[in-house]
Amino acid sequence: MEDSQVHIIGIRHHGPGSARLVEETLALLLPDIVLIEGPPDANGLIEHVADQEMTPPVVLMLYSQEDLSRGVFYPFAEFSPEWRALRFGVKTATPLRFIDLPVAHQFAITDDREESTDFDDPLMEIARAGGYEDKERWWETTFEHRERYEEQREAIFTLMSALRDHYTVSSQRELLREAYMRSQIRAARAEGFTKIAVICGAWHVPALQTMPPKKEDDLLLKKLPKVKIGASWVPWTYDRLSLRSGYGAGIRSPGWYDHLWHHPKATTELWMVKMARLLREKGIDVSPAHLIEATRAAEALASLRSLPRPGLPELQDAARAVLCFGDDTLLAFIHEHLVVGRVMGSVPSTAPKLPLEADLETQRKGFRLKFQERREIIDLDLRETTGRAKSALFHRLSLLEIEWGKKLPASGRGTFKEQWELRWHPELHLKITEQAVWGNTIEEAAISYSRSEARKSHSLERLCHLLATLLPADLPSVIDEVIAAVTNLAALAVDVTHLMSALPPLVLTARYGDVRNTNTEMIVKLVEGITIRICVGLPAACTALDEEQSEDIFDKIKDVHESLTLLSDEALHLAWANTLTVLSTREEGGDFIGGGATRLLFRMQRIDEDEVARRLIYALSPGNDWRKAAGWIDGFLSGNAYALLFNDTLFALIDRWIANLPVDAFLSVLPALRRSFSEFSTGERRKLKEKAFAGRPTQRGTKDVPGQLDHERAKGSLNVIADILGL
Repeated sequence: MEDSQVHIIGIRHHGPGSARLVEETLALLLPDIVLIEGPPDANGLIEHVADQEMTPPVVLMLYSQEDLSRGVFYPFAEFSPEWRALRFGVKTATPLRFIDLPVAHQFAITDDREESTDFDDPLMEIARAGGYEDKERWWETTFEHRERYEEQREAIFTLMSALRDHYTVSSQRELLREAYMRSQIRAARAEGFTKIAVICGAWHVPALQTMPPKKEDDLLLKKLPKVKIGASWVPWTYDRLSLRSGYGAGIRSPGWYDHLWHHPKATTELWMVKMARLLREKGIDVSPAHLIEATRAAEALASLRSLPRPGLPELQDAARAVLCFGDDTLLAFIHEHLVVGRVMGSVPSTAPKLPLEADLETQRKGFRLKFQERREIIDLDLRETTGRAKSALFHRLSLLEIEWGKKLPASGRGTFKEQWELRWHPELHLKITEQAVWGNTIEEAAISYSRSEARKSHSLERLCHLLATLLPADLPSVIDEVIAAVTNLAALAVDVTHLMSALPPLVLTARYGDVRNTNTEMIVKLVEGITIRICVGLPAACTALDEEQSEDIFDKIKDVHESLTLLSDEALHLAWANTLTVLSTREEGGDFIGGGATRLLFRMQRIDEDEVARRLIYALSPGNDWRKAAGWIDGFLSGNAYALLFNDTLFALIDRWIANLPVDAFLSVLPALRRSFSEFSTGERRKLKEKAFAGRPTQRGTKDVPGQLDHERAKGSLNVIADILGL
């Protein structure tokens, strides 16, 4: 149905050339209504396009109010044809409507992640026929660079008509979409509009140009199911424009398309200037002569490739050869900062927001923080009211899995400082929407979510980690409930390893009371009770373990040990030291665990060098199996190079034991010894090699090894030690 009333403009989503086609056509046509392929569910939000605060790139985010985890994004850049149509409408007071199949129906009849390939495959075949392996490149060269836009409009219609005659649209979703768009065109005509402009993807032009009888579309659209939909404007970024949206749009080079939009003339020269400026900021020497030579190279490549002018591939090839001196790393830097770009849009404060999102926006402004994609590191002083409040906000967001901030590991043992890495991803808006079911404020939602987790979780470790976040999140109203759940699970726990996994987060939780003035008495008592139960049950849990099981449980032993050193409770330290003593002296404890427990006791200063040497002599005595001896050494040396670097007695004992091993025994224990030494840093292994080849030093204050050493025989072990160290 082609008549004087309906003017269909087929475009490529986010195409600068298509955007100019739309602007030129609308300016000449001066329609009395503009219909745009887009979600009618968001028609009420079009008015915000006129706001001065609205700066693309932005997206319309639509989500199911019945299942907030389901959402879809409709992105707009400044060079998007749909955005130019919207801007034309608000500037000229022309009515605007989105006319795609409502998302309310799409979510009800199909998975929102389904994507039709009807448009992709035909264009790919046409591109290949034209000698291109990239349909984006083909489309850009064929249509986007044309300056006679009416000619472009007719060419697109002819091409798509031929393709639609050859390819049958089989997707039910696509058939419904086109039927609905036709119904909206008919509705506009019925309302008395006489100049109707329709902006749609080029693939749909033939389906809207020649319409079937109205009753066929009505029958297809009759009684479609629907769900309740919410919608809002959300800031977006250029690197997110590559994401697939509700209408399948996506581009790989938004920064380049932005350049094409703003600089249709002298495109090559100005792009070279941008690259030069970027490289100079990085300290790369780029002269005017380089720019002239790179421009000539790009134009020569375009001529050789039979192109009307250089495109992005020609500019990249020229930049690699002339500006980047063949360095692909510099070219990747240009791609990230220029070809893709780091532009982030903004939406007006008047645009509708969910209460949860509005609360976050209020707090963000109050703390003078920015939503930005660039990483930002901030330091918080928890002795200050503002520092504690910011920390509470970030921890509450973490509880809700809204990962705006990532807490960095603390350096040192102080509790009054925190460091956070902030980085905002636009997709977090959808996560906020998903978590809005828990409450209208961040605090309310975090409390409700935590209560739900506490009631349904049967994992002691999960609850302890939850508790560890609740305290710095400053949510006292739910802490008692979680503590009760932890206490009940801990009382029923029969596996000591579960208690060991739960203890570290509990200890960290107890420490927060030092600076936050929070009463952690109940948590401290819980820590005491769990520690005692670990001390009682651990020796039995370390019985009859294989090598892998020994390593797994010793990892938990180290975590418990590190946690308890953070507490100033001598009674707990003594109980833990007694437990380690049992593990280090009983054969049932396993040789790996015995060696590791000895090292921890030495670090606690519960045993001295003489006692460590005595235990090592016993472990390495000829009466013991050499496999057990290797296991003891593996546990003792695990990540502990200093024991060998600064203790000549231990070094000499292990040196002599290795030198006296039979060949078969040595080959058997070599993997375990290699594993032990592989945990040392490169510098530590180098120093051990130097020490081994320097011979056995006799430094002042060192204790002699019991018995006489055969120095000549010891020299033969040096190459063996070097082999163990992998040097």
